[in-house]
Amino acid sequence: MPYLLAILSLSTLLCNAELIASDKNLTTTDTINQNILVPAYSQIDSLHTINGNITLRSGVKVKQINSVNGQIEGDTELKVTANIRSVNGNIRLAQGSVVQGSISSISGSIVLNNALVTGNVTTYHGDIRLSGETIIKGDIIIGAANAPSNTSLVDYSMPTIWISDEVQILGSLVLLQPAELHITNASIATDI
Repeated sequence: MPYLLAILSLSTLLCNAELIASDKNLTTTDTINQNILVPAYSQIDSLHTINGNITLRSGVKVKQINSVNGQIEGDTELKVTANIRSVNGNIRLAQGSVVQGSISSISGSIVLNNALVTGNVTTYHGDIRLSGETIIKGDIIIGAANAPSNTSLVDYSMPTIWISDEVQILGSLVLLQPAELHITNASIATDI
């Protein structure tokens, strides 16, 4: 895949390439059919992509991240000052990541390791895996399953939630559909 090196100022719309954000202070990046790679210790107002993955290296600070049909992966010490949203992609955040808002994915899994989320963590058709010293100040929500009109709910697999020993959930565990639970943290398991 050819690489496109771009210095962005206000907004960039590019197709069929991979965007490597080289400017350390970006405003908004909008892409279609391409991946976004944000280098370490960059600052970005917002990232939006359709049909592309977003990879954020260590120490990146961003206001919000939105993806349709793409994965979102954050290295260590990612700082998000609003929300992370994905429609059909997984969200994975590494150690020291802080989200000062909510994380949601319709059909993707959410994997957090040693992360802090001040809002809710929500999925409808994906799994949630929380490990390390992850802290969720809001709720963990498995939303009600909605099947497209040409399928049935049988076509969807049951979401699974894994919560390891040191995870803290300050809100509630909200299940609006059946889910498989793997909770090794005794204080959380006894609250269910």
